[in-house]
Amino acid sequence: MGTTNEKIVASLNNLVQINNDRIQGYLTAAQETDQDDLKSVFSEMMTSSQECRRELVQEISKLGGDSDRRNNCFR
Repeated sequence: MGTTNEKIVASLNNLVQINNDRIQGYLTAAQETDQDDLKSVFSEMMTSSQECRRELVQEISKLGGDSDRRNNCFR
């Protein structure tokens, strides 16, 4: 078993990965629709997910951990 911080970092990295998946899903959806209103909704949701990911990465850093950068979406 790891330390409490290691467990928290692992959980936060899982959330980063979920947000990476969401970002990719919204990007794909926006690219595949012809409806401008849907493109706008997907873009807003993608931006929200990117902000959540940034906040999660900041928390991981504060805890001394490394964020999971395996997903190509990570910036």
